[in-house]
This record gives sequence, structure tokens and C-alpha cells, in this order.
Amino acid sequence: MYYWFSQFSAVVSQPIFAITEMTDVTLLTALLLGLVGALAPCQISANIGAIIYFGNRQVQQKLALSEVVLYLLGKVAVFAVFGLLFWLIGRNISAQSIPLFVWARKLVGPLLVVMGLFMLGWVRLPGSVGLKWSASLKQQAKRLGGKTGAFFLGVSFSLGFCPTMFWLFFGLLMPMALNSRAGALLPPVFALGTAVPFLLFLGLSYGFGIDTYVKKAKVMGRNVQGLAGAVFILLGILDTLTYWTINI
Repeated sequence: MYYWFSQFSAVVSQPIFAITEMTDVTLLTALLLGLVGALAPCQISANIGAIIYFGNRQVQQKLALSEVVLYLLGKVAVFAVFGLLFWLIGRNISAQSIPLFVWARKLVGPLLVVMGLFMLGWVRLPGSVGLKWSASLKQQAKRLGGKTGAFFLGVSFSLGFCPTMFWLFFGLLMPMALNSRAGALLPPVFALGTAVPFLLFLGLSYGFGIDTYVKKAKVMGRNVQGLAGAVFILLGILDTLTYWTINI
């Protein structure tokens, strides 16, 4: 399965690499590298998961622009932090952090399964771990407009690094960032590039009026949520079987 994902990523990525080689514009290059990252095996399931999650929110008329923005900010925050660490520590980070990224990638599958079970109503996630922590989370949720979940979804989906993503970010993007005047902007732009499939989905849904049709189907919201939960579980199982049975 990982082999087929890799082959798909390689075929689709070739034209993007060709465009990248023809341009000296670092911001555009960062965006294109992020798009290649979105087509990497480890990000395919993450983008599908985000599309299903926000599509389900749209069906229930609960999707707000602030959720999408916070989801993107979550992705930007992760890559910005990685970029800052690379700048502070240097190239040694690539060797020191490999075990962390390997295990972070392996946890994406089980996370999708848990989210699917939650959407089906089969499990209940604890509302708090402690009174102080609960109060802190409530204050943070109010400050962020109650969209904290979308932010942390973006964070969690960005933590999984497979070899392709690791090479694109630490091997290509960050060395370029160190030698560019716009270096500080490259990691956030890269993060936005990884979200291009998700953004295309939202753009098409609004551009073709799909959102209007979806809103009329509000009565089907519960069934759609159940279907989304089942797909999450399936993706999680496939993702787990793929990344827990190979040596990445």
C-alpha cells in the first residue's frame, strides 16, 4: 500500500518539480514544495480526513470560516516551530528528531480510529483531565471563538512526517530558507501548500453551489456523521496497517 502511495506521489509530483526548477521565486517554490508534500503518502490520509471532517461540519451547518482559518493556523504553527528549531539548532535536528517523527506518523492512524468512534457515538472523550486544565481550555476556547478543535486538528495532522515530507521540509525548504531574505515566510507558505487539496475542495463546494445543496440536506446530518465516522475508522485502520507494518 505504501508502495502504491509512493508511486502515485512520484507521478503527480514530477510536473511540480519541473515548475520549481524553472523559477527563482522562493515563496512560489515553497508553495509548490508544500503541494508536493500534500501528495506524499503520509499526507494523503490527513487531507482526506480534513475534507471529511469539515464536509461533515458543512452538512450540519456548523462550519464557520473561523474554523477553516484556525485549521490552517494550526498547520502553519507546526511548520513555523519546526523552521525555528531548524534555524536555532541547525542541521543536527534532522538526525536527532527522526524517532519522534516516526512515532508521530504512526499515531495518525489510531487517532483517526478514535475520532471515527467518537463521531459514531461509540466512545466519549473525557471533557477534562483536571479542574485547572479544564478551566484553562474553556478560556482558550472562548478566546478562539470556540474553534479550538479545528486548530488542534491542523496541528495533529501536520505532526506526521514520512521520509518524503522530511526530505522536502528539512532537506530542500529549510536550506533554501536560510539563504533567502523571505526565509521566515517559507515554512508557513509550505504549510499552506500542504493544505491545497483541502482548500480546493472548499473552493469548489462554494463555487458550484454545492454548499447550498448540502445545507438543504441537513436532515441527513446524522447519517452523514455516521458515514464520516465509518470512513475515519477505515482510513485509520488502513493507515495503521500501512505505517505499523513498514520500517519508516
